[in-house]
Amino acid sequence: MANAKISALPAAATPLAGTEVLPIVQSGVTDKVSVANLTLGRTVDTGNLIVTGTANVSGNFVVATNKFAIIASTGDTATAGTFDCDDDFSVSTNKFNVAAATGDTTAAGTFGVTGLTTLTGGLAGGIQSLSGPGAVNITTLTTNFTSTATGNALTLANGSTGQVKTVIYIAEAAGGDTGVLTPTNRLGYASITFNAIGDTATLQYTGAAWAILAVNGATITP
Repeated sequence: MANAKISALPAAATPLAGTEVLPIVQSGVTDKVSVANLTLGRTVDTGNLIVTGTANVSGNFVVATNKFAIIASTGDTATAGTFDCDDDFSVSTNKFNVAAATGDTTAAGTFGVTGLTTLTGGLAGGIQSLSGPGAVNITTLTTNFTSTATGNALTLANGSTGQVKTVIYIAEAAGGDTGVLTPTNRLGYASITFNAIGDTATLQYTGAAWAILAVNGATITP
């Protein structure tokens, strides 16, 4: 091929495959190196870095030594300062979301806290509406129960250790209706009977059985 200025060469097809070679002078000798190996094993300094696609980092990700760090082997994340974001923040579309305008936060999975949790506002849990016999769920904090006959059988599967569940008798189809709650595993009782509107029972799962924390009006059968 005749000599040509670099500016006269045809443009390379992009994105590069990484196997393309470039000439370099190494220890006074002109050698070649592939694009993939151009910075292999070297620390690369840059100014502003803009990533438009997915950034895959196989090692630790660190900002200014200890200001923000993500440990590759565990995913543990530490920040030394305040985390500010002026727009909505989301992970995988709907798995974890923070609304910028209100600060409302939703998580699609289980939220685990190993330390003390301090709330300055109220705590609102989900509510299950259950009419007639059936399963009191273990996915909401409260179940509102409406009876349809005498002796509606209510079940409660094993929960997670420390989980709290409240059942509230809110309505009945006719006078004299009742509901009988019999958890799968119980601690110190056989069942709980809801006799009148307003009866409640709050339970906590010990890891092996549901223990009664409090009842109002309901009858405990030993």
